[in-house]
Amino acid sequence: MDLISFYQALSHVKRPGGNLDRAVTTLEALHRQNPQVQSYATNLFAAKLSRVMGGDAFAILTGAKLREGIELLSEYEQLSRRSVTGADAHSLGSNKALLLLAVGRPDDAHVLLRAEYAERATAQIAAYDAVALARVGRHDEALELLTNAATAFGTTPLLDEVRHFIGASVGPMPKTATGVALSDGSAESEWSAAGAGEAPFTWDNSPDKFHSLLVTSVSGASAGLTSLMMPALSRANLDENGLSTVMRELLTGRLQKFGWSVPDQSLGGQTVAGNPGERDLVIKHGNFELSVIEAVICNGNAKHAINRRELVSHLNKLFGYGLCRIFFHLTYCFDSVVADTIEVLKEIAENEVFDGAKFKHIDEMPSFDSRPDGFAAHYVLDRRTVTVVFLALNLGQRTQKDAMVEAARRKRKTTGGNAPHC
Repeated sequence: MDLISFYQALSHVKRPGGNLDRAVTTLEALHRQNPQVQSYATNLFAAKLSRVMGGDAFAILTGAKLREGIELLSEYEQLSRRSVTGADAHSLGSNKALLLLAVGRPDDAHVLLRAEYAERATAQIAAYDAVALARVGRHDEALELLTNAATAFGTTPLLDEVRHFIGASVGPMPKTATGVALSDGSAESEWSAAGAGEAPFTWDNSPDKFHSLLVTSVSGASAGLTSLMMPALSRANLDENGLSTVMRELLTGRLQKFGWSVPDQSLGGQTVAGNPGERDLVIKHGNFELSVIEAVICNGNAKHAINRRELVSHLNKLFGYGLCRIFFHLTYCFDSVVADTIEVLKEIAENEVFDGAKFKHIDEMPSFDSRPDGFAAHYVLDRRTVTVVFLALNLGQRTQKDAMVEAARRKRKTTGGNAPHC
C-alpha cells in the first residue's frame, strides 16, 4: 500500500544505517504514480540529499559526490517551481541550505537560512546558519547566533556540538548524523539533526518525566496519523493492522533519537492459552520493554455491545501483554463520536478491569492542539502503580466532513452553482 511504503521509506532515511537506495527507489516510484502529492516529491529530494551526504549533515562534497550534489541542486530548482506549502516547503528550504553548504556555497546558504529563521525560528536552523557563518570566516557572529539560540530554545546537543567545533578551531565541522528535514504531510515532522542518543531520564530516576515523554511521543504520532486525513487512508483500505503499521513508522521517527525502538510483530506476555501474545506495538530500549500499545477500530456507537466488548477486551489484554508501568489503549474512531467514545472508555476503565488490577483514579488529558483527546487511568497491580493512557483518534473526522458538505451547500445556494473554483 502506498501509505505504508511511504513511511517505510521515511524510516530508512531517518534511522542510522537505513537503506537509502531503497528509500530513493520507493519514493521515486510513489512520485511517478502520484506526481500531484507534494510530500512524495519533497521527501524524494530529502532521501537523495541524505544519500549524497553519506550520513554527515555537514559534509563538504568533492569529486563525483560534488557533481552529484550540483545535479541535485538542479532538481531542487525544478521542484521549487511547483506550489509547495506547509511542512513540505519548510523541509525543502532547510534541505536546500544543507546542500548549498555541502557544495561550497555558504554565502547563499546563509541568505536562505536567515530568511528561514525570520519565518520560523528553530534551534536547528540557527545551528545550520552558524555553520554557514563560520565557513565564510564570521566566527564571532556564528558563536553569538548559537548563544542567542540556546537562550531562546534551551541547550540542545546540536547547538553544543556546533559551538564546540566553531570555538575550538576553524577546521572541519562535526560529523553529524544525517539531518535532512523530512515531511510526512503534517506539521509535526522535521527530523532532528542532533542524531541518536540516550533518553535524558528513565523510570528509575524520574517517573513523571518518563511518562511525559512517552505520552508526548505517542500522542504526537497519533496526531500525525490523524492529519493524514481520511481520503488517503480510505484509498489504502487500511485495517487495524495497517493503521498500526503507519503508527509504528511515525513513532519510530520520534523515538529513535533516544535509542528506543518500535519493533515489528513483537510477541510477548501471554494469552489465555498460555501462548505469547501478539501485541500491536511495543516501545523498547534494548531488551527492556518500556510500554505496550493496543489499538482497536470503533465503527459506530461505542455503547453498542460489540464495540464495547472489543474496547473491554483490548484493555484487559494490556495487563497480560507486559510488565510495564505505562500502557496505551488507542481507539481509532471512524463512525463514532469521539466525546461519546471517551465517556464509554472512562466507564470501562473504572469498572471493567480484571480483579487483579485495583482502580485508583483518572486524570483528564484534554487536547489543546491537533493531538487526540484522552485520559490516564491509574491502577495498583501487584503492589505497583500502573498507568493506562486512553487516546481516541478522530480518523473519521465527521465534523470536518459535515462542515465541508455544508459549506458546499451554502455556496451552491448563494451562487446558484456557478461560482468560479478557487
